[in-house]
Amino acid sequence: MKMERRYYTKSKEELEKIRAELQAEREAMTEEEWLAEQLENERGFQRLMERLECEQKKYKRIRNPEKEEAFKKMQAIGVKLARRIEADLIIENNEEYGCIKLTTGLILFGKPTRNAGKEKLLLLLRMADDVLIRPKGEAFEIDLRFDLFDEMVI
Repeated sequence: MKMERRYYTKSKEELEKIRAELQAEREAMTEEEWLAEQLENERGFQRLMERLECEQKKYKRIRNPEKEEAFKKMQAIGVKLARRIEADLIIENNEEYGCIKLTTGLILFGKPTRNAGKEKLLLLLRMADDVLIRPKGEAFEIDLRFDLFDEMVI
């Protein structure tokens, strides 16, 4: 039995259709209409930023030493995983976030590799607060972000 679902392909086609419609609308606009739309977009963006600023004032971020310690453990796991799957590794952190980036062209788990690194990768994926996987040239990058703070409502 073979099953195929082309969700990405369908989504990409719909996005291209929307882009084409927007481009056609822009090309049909007069200079005055275009300037009016730009002005409205800027106003909308400003309102959005004001709301975001207001929401952020409701919360205070406090560094959590336990999360910092957990991130140090995740770093060690990331180093072991990178070595095992032959990935490039970048680890960065600042006051609020820790980040582990792995870049590789292939990850294979199964009989030939005896699942080397599989549990480590799954642990990193589970523990990360944000995960971004994206193409990077002929490879792909796994970007894992860890929050090093707690948010408190003021």
